[in-house]
Amino acid sequence: MPAHPAPVPAWTIERCYASAYAALEADDLQSAGYLFGIMAVLAPGDARAWIGLAIANEQRAPSMALGLYRLAASLAPDPAACHQARGRLLERLGRHAEASAAFEAALDGDTSPALARRGRASLVKAQLV
Repeated sequence: MPAHPAPVPAWTIERCYASAYAALEADDLQSAGYLFGIMAVLAPGDARAWIGLAIANEQRAPSMALGLYRLAASLAPDPAACHQARGRLLERLGRHAEASAAFEAALDGDTSPALARRGRASLVKAQLV
């Protein structure tokens, strides 16, 4: 038995991602979570798997989703979207100070500042109401 398993072909990862994304788009969160979980096992360094898994678990297990967004941010070459999504979830949970910090983190290393600014603006509006 080899010490390291053979690498998984890229087409396998992409097909898994496409199926998981389609399930997410169809609002089939159970199937999406299952497929993104498989993708995470096959390609643990692919942030898309962890982001998808987080999205699929936001409603059912928000604490797990927050941890998955943190993990995805540590793996992603551009973590701004991970921080922004985490901030959005924290905002929904009423954890405004943490949401603000997540939006700030999105702005810090951001290649797409409009995303984080929108999140920050919605947080400010929520605090004013």
